[in-house]
Amino acid sequence: MYPKIIRKMKSLLFLCFCVAMAFSAMASSVSDTYVIPNPQQMVCGDGHFVLRAQASFSCNLKGTDKDDFVSYVSNSPFALTYKKKGKADITFKLVSPENAKMKEEAYRLKVTRKGIQAEATSTSGLFYAFQSIVQLARESGNDTYQPS
Repeated sequence: MYPKIIRKMKSLLFLCFCVAMAFSAMASSVSDTYVIPNPQQMVCGDGHFVLRAQASFSCNLKGTDKDDFVSYVSNSPFALTYKKKGKADITFKLVSPENAKMKEEAYRLKVTRKGIQAEATSTSGLFYAFQSIVQLARESGNDTYQPS
């Protein structure tokens, strides 16, 4: 009687061990970069962009959408300056849904050593893109931020 119970307990223990190892392997393969909500796709490269004090941003929004967005981003922890013309450190661009092949609130971020480009098909998509930038950045001293 006892040998059957011991064998079943060993089998159960082995099963628990296998499940724990599987979860451990999955956890170690997850990226160290977390963005909420979880992106559908995220490709991380080697480089990064350092966001310095007095950094600027631009956007192609119009009317009250533009006013609201500029006010929100300008009052963010980064204290970005809105730049009407010329090259900005971060560019927020509203694009056509047909050309972008994105859903309404989706966005695309491209971070290079030269700057950050955000594209979306709606103002809410640009807002979410900015929220992701805030989540990805970490303070690195001397009033600079860079991806975590």
